[in-house]
Amino acid sequence: MRALRKVTPRRLADVARAAALLGQARLRTRRGSLARATCIGDPQAPWPPLSDAERRIIERTAWAVAVAARYVPWRSDCLVQALAARTWLASHGIESRLVIGVPRQKGAQFEAHAWLLSHGITVTGGNVARYNAFPAA
Repeated sequence: MRALRKVTPRRLADVARAAALLGQARLRTRRGSLARATCIGDPQAPWPPLSDAERRIIERTAWAVAVAARYVPWRSDCLVQALAARTWLASHGIESRLVIGVPRQKGAQFEAHAWLLSHGITVTGGNVARYNAFPAA
């Protein structure tokens, strides 16, 4: 919590909003009501032009969701973070694509990862270079 003391009131509000969206996304994953929210996008498809204001919203969203995910008292894994960020961006009319993939190197057990892209920017999911995305349905 010490790190949050040094942020602006706007950033604190962003973290609070992200925490609420993470909670909603977590509930959706627990209830299994993901069909509408998890349309998988083609990460290679072209993006429409991006304004500076939209880029700032994407960056704010990425930062706030990552910070809030560390502090909420429930599990906010990659899918929950991607769904929360997707809801935030959609509220601003910003297109995003949920991507699900598996590691390039096969391990002893199954592993999958979800991340969110918006205009070629990885919003959630961290460094996804080691994953192959599933093709869009």
